Amino acid sequence: MAEVASAATAVSAAGDREVSLVSLSLEQLNSIKSQIEGELQELQKQLESLSLARSRFSNAKTILLDLSTSKVGEKLLVPLNSSLYVPGTIADPDKVVAQKRKSLENVVQVMQYKISLLQQKK
Repeated sequence: MAEVASAATAVSAAGDREVSLVSLSLEQLNSIKSQIEGELQELQKQLESLSLARSRFSNAKTILLDLSTSKVGEKLLVPLNSSLYVPGTIADPDKVVAQKRKSLENVVQVMQYKISLLQQKK
């Protein structure tokens, strides 16, 4: 019976005291349920955002590694945003511009670091 009593308590919204669930009205229980469902939905949205970010970094890393096999003077399309591309030419396949000019190896390491951070948050 003690297990039922301890399972039938909840911490208040302020987190400073426990409230017996059996003593709450139906309206109060529904309010708690709605609050928990809202928090769950927010956590699911955040998880989806982290997953999407991880996927984007993984794709960017793959593309950067593919670029490293390119030859000087090779033509390509450079994305300006998700739907606009401009023609470009490879000047140096070992150097890329990512916030500031860095070596390809350095940028790939940064991408891997960001991917690992996002995987830890999962």
